[in-house]
Amino acid sequence: MKVFKDGHPALAAIVAGNAGLMIDVTGGNLPGLLAALDGRWPDVLAGYVTGTPDIDWPGDEWGKLRPHVGLFRYDQSPALGLFASGAADGADIERGAGTVGHFIDGARKREARGWYSWAYIDQADYPALTAEVKAAGLKRVQYGIANWNDSLAQAQAQLGPPVAYVQWASPSSNPNKPVPGAGGKTLSALNVDLNATLPGWFRRPMPPPPTKRGVLVTPDLMSHPATSADGHAWTVAG
Repeated sequence: MKVFKDGHPALAAIVAGNAGLMIDVTGGNLPGLLAALDGRWPDVLAGYVTGTPDIDWPGDEWGKLRPHVGLFRYDQSPALGLFASGAADGADIERGAGTVGHFIDGARKREARGWYSWAYIDQADYPALTAEVKAAGLKRVQYGIANWNDSLAQAQAQLGPPVAYVQWASPSSNPNKPVPGAGGKTLSALNVDLNATLPGWFRRPMPPPPTKRGVLVTPDLMSHPATSADGHAWTVAG
């Protein structure tokens, strides 16, 4: 269970398991966010694999962070080429970053490979996009909806297939809201966005527990090497 100590009102639902927490951050603001979090990781960090140097994340950051936190990669280029190829997870088509047509084309290529696609879209444009996706016959598309007028409760209420996450707080809409886990620093100070996600969505896979090794002694007083994942149930080889 994730526990934060900054008293953020959004955390009751997150800790209760009703939603995950994703923080969106540009490359230019990533160092400040990482310093503020100081290892208190959200479920997911979202960043960019395209854009100007202040938007695009430095390439080595993805590998450094992957052992610690779930990662979601945005392509915001007009053609959405990295999204189509699988080098990004989501297509940012809010306010004309990527285009709807290129999203449909890219999602079709991804679906042919058995992959899901995620589109980040403004709430006002969501109905039109879902109609385009339906008309294209796509079956593996989910959405991230941006609505900065939402409360966390309203954002949670929208979650469920096909809506994977809702971006509900930004520096412009909620400038003084503390960023969970960031020691009291606010959205405006760190210049990041908050998202409620489906529980477990894109969360870092937990490593398997270490294998414990021991010896079992059977009633005939024979010793047998044994292994256990939890220290309670033991398995004898062979």
